[in-house]
Amino acid sequence: MLACALVGVAQADEQVWVVDSGAMSERQQAVTLRQEVLAVAPEARVLRVARSETGWSWKVRADGLVELGAAREVGSMMALHAGTADLFVQEGEALRAVEKIVPDGSLQVVVPVEADLSTAASSSVVEATEVEPLLARVRRAHGAGTDIEERLEEAKAVHFRYQREVPKGEANLVVWHDYYRLDTWRRLEVRVLEGEGVSSLTVVRPETGAWIKVGDAAPEKFTPGRSLEAVAAFSPGQALGRALHFGQIAGNGVVTRTPEGFLDLVLDANGSEAGRVTLRVEPAQHRIESLFWTVDSDTLHWAYSDYREIEGGGIVPYAATLSKNGEVVERISVLALDIKNGLSASLFDPSKAFD
Repeated sequence: MLACALVGVAQADEQVWVVDSGAMSERQQAVTLRQEVLAVAPEARVLRVARSETGWSWKVRADGLVELGAAREVGSMMALHAGTADLFVQEGEALRAVEKIVPDGSLQVVVPVEADLSTAASSSVVEATEVEPLLARVRRAHGAGTDIEERLEEAKAVHFRYQREVPKGEANLVVWHDYYRLDTWRRLEVRVLEGEGVSSLTVVRPETGAWIKVGDAAPEKFTPGRSLEAVAAFSPGQALGRALHFGQIAGNGVVTRTPEGFLDLVLDANGSEAGRVTLRVEPAQHRIESLFWTVDSDTLHWAYSDYREIEGGGIVPYAATLSKNGEVVERISVLALDIKNGLSASLFDPSKAFD
């Protein structure tokens, strides 16, 4: 292990460290350093960072380091080859620069720094060959190859509970939803917590009918077709949409780095007629922080957070916000998402469900 003179920085629980090497004038230098770094770091990649009169410069970034000691070891290795290295710590949705490793004779000295990432990682283009490795890391972060919506549709039983907030001028509409599916049966309870609206409970059994209770009124029976369509709009696939397919992302595109340290991956959305899709990737864990979809003059923006693993694998955001042209359209907070072996049939029994 390379020697370090350490200036203390407290390590908090659950921290993730990212380490950048100093700039190198030759890409092969960075490629060689990357291979050495991979011996002690889970992820490392070569980045093209700046262009001068003499050409491009290059650096190596190591991701996903969960121990400060390991991050400093990687930084010392980088400083030995590239002259300096910068250590960043993941804080929520951003990175904060906390240390710089610089040579001091035979030692690599750790120096605390106070700087935001915009001074160390200004927007820059990442070479095209880094697109697929980035996509591979994103797929792994979301459960490589996982199509969660397909797994939910194939499951015998599903329970999905969530809260939805819709801005309405000075007031908000806040609604609680409880969705159940058992084979072909459906149940949806809607409770209006704030704002104008009426709570309801719907039970659908396609072979016999649909029953709907609105407010304090007695339940009424209807034919099941339209009720099935209405309840389907509150399923996980509809409420969470594209987030259930992040484990399958593929395609060609261009990657840029934002001043805040995120990686923006611009993909062609099924041809130019479908507009432009930009995935904003958090750089340490490689989860998708945002999805931007621009069509004509409109931009839709989904922001995702609070990722959790569900039964059988795959990562799902438990918090999502949809905005259009900068204005919030809705906020969704997932309270439960379970794939179950079975549910009580009484939930779908019209003689018991409305008691």
